[in-house]
Amino acid sequence: MLGVKPDKTREVLGIYNAPTESASTWDSICQDLKDRGIQQIQLAIIDDLKGLDQTIEKHFACRVQKCVQHLKRRQLSQTYYPKALNILADGDKLSYYLTYLYDESEVQNRIYTPNQIERLNKSFKRVLKIRNSMPSVDSVLTLMSKVAIDMGETTYRYPLSRFADSVLFN
Repeated sequence: MLGVKPDKTREVLGIYNAPTESASTWDSICQDLKDRGIQQIQLAIIDDLKGLDQTIEKHFACRVQKCVQHLKRRQLSQTYYPKALNILADGDKLSYYLTYLYDESEVQNRIYTPNQIERLNKSFKRVLKIRNSMPSVDSVLTLMSKVAIDMGETTYRYPLSRFADSVLFN
């Protein structure tokens, strides 16, 4: 879980090992974030994971932006483009994919997809691949925590310049 703080720097809020991606799992993760002091979220940028959108809205009453890239890939892999738009209108809650359009054009390309968390996941995978095998789940979580701390001290310590004047932080 990755967040952008009011000073526009990023922070890893949590690393969770969940065997399933269900509404109850997301509920316990959101409750953990609240228990650890997260009181408000302005915008949640998420993949299309089952139950995550409703759970975040329930706990934080915030706007939700689902990944537009994943939507495009899913729809275009199922049919050719003109029919994909009809399928989208019929089958999905379109508003979750268009939330980013309500924000300034300067930040839209940063919030229509969860690329920030994808980059963090790529760092996790790169470090784990080097080690080939780990003795336990706890050792994997410890290593991932170290990667997150390192990114917090380097990459994430710089403010996101495109968010400088964004209303997301007012």
